Amino acid sequence: MASILRRPGPPPAAPTWRWWEASGVFAAGYLAGDLLRARLAPDRDLGIVLVEGTWTLFLLAWLRGFHRGWTRSVGWPARPWPEAREAAVFGAILYGVIALAVALPLSRILGAAGPGAGGGRTAEESPAEVAAVLASALLVAPAAEELFFRGLLYRALRARWGAVPAWVVSALAFGLVHLSREDPTGSVVPVTVAVCLGLGLALLYERRGNLVAPLAAHEAFNAIGVLVLLTRT
Repeated sequence: MASILRRPGPPPAAPTWRWWEASGVFAAGYLAGDLLRARLAPDRDLGIVLVEGTWTLFLLAWLRGFHRGWTRSVGWPARPWPEAREAAVFGAILYGVIALAVALPLSRILGAAGPGAGGGRTAEESPAEVAAVLASALLVAPAAEELFFRGLLYRALRARWGAVPAWVVSALAFGLVHLSREDPTGSVVPVTVAVCLGLGLALLYERRGNLVAPLAAHEAFNAIGVLVLLTRT
């Protein structure tokens, strides 16, 4: 886990956007996706995919229209696959650390479901619902969340206020987006886990200087969570 953090990668180019610009586009995409979810996707997991996909499209359209060199500013390695492999190991170890040090103790204190729990999902879910869970956890969520929270928000905050404020604020924002409106009191564990994950991914991003590293780590983290969920059903 420490080896990938000890070897800093080349820093990306300075961002050409401000944090409030990216946040405004994200908020617009989130609201648009939420409206579409209310009309088209009553199922929770399908709705999450729709919301995340919508805000990603908003962000990509904005970047293409106003920040053509954005890939240089978020960072992209010359050899992405070796970077992704090492980062995936980091993500797997990070899952174990957060599960043992944060999620399980907090779950016992609150009497809540532990890490990897799926809010009462069962084996009776339809194939479409299972596919939505997998698509969200393994594909859509890591790409959508890393693009905004690390690639855009963290980079802009870091350029404006430095690494530590960007590290903390981006992680808190990442946790907040995991708050459930249907059950806010039951969101303590997932929000806390998300904040801790956000801190770890931002640290990895800071050290490696490219978006592939936190993306691969996030996918590995979620993949283990899905496996834990499947073993409970």
